[in-house]
Amino acid sequence: MEREDYRGARYVTGTSATTDGPYIAIQAIAAATLAAGTTSEDVAGTLTGLVIPAGFTIYGTFANVQLSAGSVIAYKM
Repeated sequence: MEREDYRGARYVTGTSATTDGPYIAIQAIAAATLAAGTTSEDVAGTLTGLVIPAGFTIYGTFANVQLSAGSVIAYKM
């Protein structure tokens, strides 16, 4: 499927933070725990320690994504 407005996605695993956001959604491939490097304009508090169960997707505006466990696909805005 081709879409002109599709910006791409990034497979994230390990503990290095992404720096090429923003992302609009984070989908867990394996249960994932967000780390301190995950930042969002939509959340007033911290996302550190948030567990996303495998198969679930969270939506928002995420400048960066960092995991302490698991793997996700981060969808670019």
